[in-house]
Amino acid sequence: MSASARKSFWRYENFIVIAMFLGYGVIMMDRLTLAFLFPFALKETAPRKLEKMGMVNEFLDDAVPVAE
Repeated sequence: MSASARKSFWRYENFIVIAMFLGYGVIMMDRLTLAFLFPFALKETAPRKLEKMGMVNEFLDDAVPVAE
């Protein structure tokens, strides 16, 4: 195979795959970070706000797969 027949790795298909991989990873890290820090936030909040905080966590759990 000649050098001119070889295709570059940074074609748009590979760039899109890498960009989607990084975007998905950032979104999942953000969601998991919030889920892991939720117990610490719950200690400092009033009991009447617990339901709203749970709804926020549930929304994030449901919204991430829909966005993908």
